[in-house]
Parts: sequence; structure tokens; C-alpha cells
Amino acid sequence: MALPRRSCINLPAQALAASACCPHSSAPCRQSPHHHLPARKRCERLQIASFGATSSLRLLPQLLAAFRQAHPLVEVHIEEAVNSVVLQWLLERRVELGFVVLPDERFDSVPLIEGELVAVLPATHPLAQKTSISALDFHNQPFIRTSAGSGPRVDAFLADKGAVPNTLYRFEQLSSMMGFVAQGDALTIAARLALPAPPAGVTYRRLMPRNHRPIALAALRFDRLSPAAAAFVETTRKLRKRLVLE
Repeated sequence: MALPRRSCINLPAQALAASACCPHSSAPCRQSPHHHLPARKRCERLQIASFGATSSLRLLPQLLAAFRQAHPLVEVHIEEAVNSVVLQWLLERRVELGFVVLPDERFDSVPLIEGELVAVLPATHPLAQKTSISALDFHNQPFIRTSAGSGPRVDAFLADKGAVPNTLYRFEQLSSMMGFVAQGDALTIAARLALPAPPAGVTYRRLMPRNHRPIALAALRFDRLSPAAAAFVETTRKLRKRLVLE
């Protein structure tokens, strides 16, 4: 998913003299409609990685709106992948910033929210009568696995108690998972913040023990960011306590 926008970041005069662009930034816009702007303003491109619906739908829209208000023409590109791939992209410097699941001591980070995994059940399933669901409740049950962002944590939650569901389906899209659950075909586990309000035929139940996952904006080094990336981190720090997640 790419969200092209352009904005000019004010760069220090010495940075302009030293280099035409930062390591993570694109070259100056050659045919920008803002070519008449003073030379101290440079066009920058910012690459951000997102690991799924929690960050792409819940966090990014609010953060981008605030960032664009301050820097209305910065070119921001978003790439979505599973958490392990986002981590690799950060290590390879393919992207400068990424939303990741903590803990990971290899990166500087701004913690944002505590996501929680929940059981996603057909409303008519016997387990829907319980207030909380254990890993062993899924043992031998028809199950949907996902390779989306929460997949590895779901696998770890089940494996920790030796629960082995009967995996009938493997989906990446939440919409596919929800359809099969609503039909009563299978159960699954997903990140609550990635889920919509329960549709007809579906109910959510908390897991026991509860399974939280801290989510953060991360970079290899915050003190070595391009001006655009540093500005986005600053926006995130200012906004993180005011994020609306419901």
C-alpha cells in the first residue's frame, strides 16, 4: 500500500552543503510544482513499514494525519508485511521506520499501544458460553491459521500448552477468516485491534492467560534518522497518548 504525499522539510544549512540527500531519502524533486520554494527546503521521501491491520488501520491514519498537517507535502510510502519481514527490512535499511511487536533490543522504539489476542468464535459454538478461552480449548477443534502479523504469537500461545488444533484453513485476510467463522466452520485467534466489531454470527472472547503484545514505532537508531523520519518520530511521540483505538 503506498500513500504518496510530498512535503518539504527544512534542513540545516550545513546538511545542504554536505549532501544532496540523506541516505534514506530520495533525490530532490526534479519537476516539483514547488520548484519556486527557497533553496533551504528540500523534498524528501519517507519509507515506513507496517505489519498489518493493527498498525495500518488503527495507528497510521491518525499519525499520518498529524504528520501531514505539519509537513503537508512530504512523500510518504507505506509497505505492509508480517512482523518478521518488517524487522528484516529495518535491519537491511530498506525502510527507515517500522511498526513492530516488542520486545526487540536491536532497535530504538516509541511504544504506542498494548495489543491483545482474542478468541474468534462462531456465536453458536459451545465455547462461546465461556467468558475466557484457554489454549487447550482449541485442541482438536477446526481451526484457521493466519500468516498475518499475529500468526507467530498465536502459534506460540497454542504450543506453550501443547494444544494442537485441527488446522483446516490458512488465510492472510481477516475478511476470509471472519466469513468462515460466521458460518460455523472453524475457530481462530486474532489481534483484537485488527478486528472490526463482531459481525453477525461471530463473538470474541478473551484468552486465558491473557496475551498482550506491545506495539511500537521503531528504527535502527533514532539519532541517525533523516529529517523526514525524525519529524515523524517526533509527531508520534507527541500524539501517542491521544491515539483513538476504538
